Amino acid sequence: MKKCECIKESSWFLIDDSFDENSNIKGGEFSFMVGNTYDCQEEDTWYGKAFNVIHPKHGKENTIGFNEKIFFEHFKIIKL
Repeated sequence: MKKCECIKESSWFLIDDSFDENSNIKGGEFSFMVGNTYDCQEEDTWYGKAFNVIHPKHGKENTIGFNEKIFFEHFKIIKL
């Protein structure tokens, strides 16, 4: 697991479309705030690099996925 820092605030909306009454997804609006750090995972996919960022509101089960371009517009990887 890597860490990333938000460099540009952005707001998003997560939809709970699980149709499961026991779903742990907490849908709704949320934001990544400048200066905050988040856990993230990088992976290679058939269409290029993808980055999954873990927002505290949604937890590890419901990461937010970004393509490489959008990720680096809003985050930077923190070297530990």
